Amino acid sequence: MRYRIDGLLDEVATIKGNDLSEQIISRLKVLAELDIAERRVPQDGFVPRCDRAGRDIDLRGSVMPSVHAKTQ
Repeated sequence: MRYRIDGLLDEVATIKGNDLSEQIISRLKVLAELDIAERRVPQDGFVPRCDRAGRDIDLRGSVMPSVHAKTQ
């Protein structure tokens, strides 16, 4: 998992295990209002509003398929 703040991309975590990673990806897709069934095309989404420490934060999410992705 990576995030970008002010143009700098930072890797935050590596998720081990397919079951856990699939659950996290599905949850993030739901929050960003993406199609959870689509796995072959890139998707961009937006989380409407997030309040963190009394401050509103705009969140965008992008999902990119890769050769390392598990196919079903």
